[in-house]
Amino acid sequence: MSTQAAPPATSPADADNVHETASTYRSRAHAGAHKLTISPYSLAQGIGVGNCVTSGEFTVAGHRWTIQYYPDGVGDNHGYASVLLFLAGAGGGRTDDVHVLAEFGLLHRATCAVKHSRTISLTFRPGTPEHQQQQGQGCPEFVRRGDLAASGCLADDCLVVTCTVRVVETELVDDGEVVSVRVPPPDLHRDLGRVLLRDGVGADVTFLVRGRAFRAHRCVLAARSPVLRAGLYDAPMKESTADVVEIDEMEPEAFAAMLHFIYNDALPETAAADGGACMAQHLLVAADRYALERLSLACQDRLSRRTDAATAADTYALAHQHGFPRLKAAVVEFLARRHGRLEAVTASAGFRRIAEVDPAIADDLVSKVTAVRRRRKVTQEVPASCLRLSKMIGGCCLRCLAMIWAWCVRFFARVWAYTRANLPFILRVVVAVLITVVQLLAEHPEFFRHVKKLKKLLNS
Repeated sequence: MSTQAAPPATSPADADNVHETASTYRSRAHAGAHKLTISPYSLAQGIGVGNCVTSGEFTVAGHRWTIQYYPDGVGDNHGYASVLLFLAGAGGGRTDDVHVLAEFGLLHRATCAVKHSRTISLTFRPGTPEHQQQQGQGCPEFVRRGDLAASGCLADDCLVVTCTVRVVETELVDDGEVVSVRVPPPDLHRDLGRVLLRDGVGADVTFLVRGRAFRAHRCVLAARSPVLRAGLYDAPMKESTADVVEIDEMEPEAFAAMLHFIYNDALPETAAADGGACMAQHLLVAADRYALERLSLACQDRLSRRTDAATAADTYALAHQHGFPRLKAAVVEFLARRHGRLEAVTASAGFRRIAEVDPAIADDLVSKVTAVRRRRKVTQEVPASCLRLSKMIGGCCLRCLAMIWAWCVRFFARVWAYTRANLPFILRVVVAVLITVVQLLAEHPEFFRHVKKLKKLLNS
């Protein structure tokens, strides 16, 4: 039989010794601009779809570029004028990708402002078969051909196309190993609990709780509790100057646990059979008395997690008296989750004591648990076939709505595309129809008399 050596144990110091490295991503842009003047523009129009006017070469970031302007469009965009940017030659014979931000526009001849500006991100791959097709990248739908004359950019039969090219170069720099000192997690609460509370270093006040003395620090108590701050530092109160403060409304164990939370910001560990539920009930009352909100939430969390038949009634009554609705809901949920829990609680000594002192609280607990059970029973009695049928019907309705919506989107998209492509023709047809109607009305004025007679017949 072979044996395998166990891996060496890792000490906490070795776990904190993390090897760190760093890198930096840097980017910079090289910019250049070029103007392509087409004059006379009327001769360039009509050269055909896919035919372009090419500018002279210009250099940006060591690369040679040209502008390709298509007066009649390129590809299926025959209703638009297109403008593309072409990488005529990569600087230094580079074959890696070239990333570009290209801004195209038309120069307004009167105001010298750039109109129809379009900025797009392009990536050129020199050396690839796609790049050898001698066609650039850019805006196939740059500007409508019918909008050029109205834009003011086509004056004296001359058009100026502007192009600003920004070549973005990136660099990843390896910064090497990072030398740093690992800071351990904060342990202020451990120092406060060990040095100040346990050892009593610098204590300036003593609490006498039913004969048991507890040494503490005024400043720490005042920082954690507004009630204790008012009692220890307000001049009119006796406790503000006394070195010994007597407290009779708490048990010594509960007061010790409250001090532990004030100094350590955590509930003390407990080995009690009830999981600390009884102590959490006493602390919840103390937290409400001394306005310790965080202690109150911690006690509610412990009680909601460790509720049982012996403590459920007391926890519910405590939550009801001090106004903790979430804790009440947790107790009700615990009792309603399984059958027999409510019966066990009603038979407990805590429930009988509450029923004698305040019957309304006991009745409220029973009624809420019964109501939750009744709602769950109605939900469980719904046949599974009905649930499946409702889900199937809902799914069919959703699919039908999705199909109708997709059909409407495609229909209106086709109508819009047809309208955009044939807008001049549609306008001419509408104008012709309107002119024909006006002519007919002018040639046949008796038409209005027939309309009036028809209205009279309808009204009668």
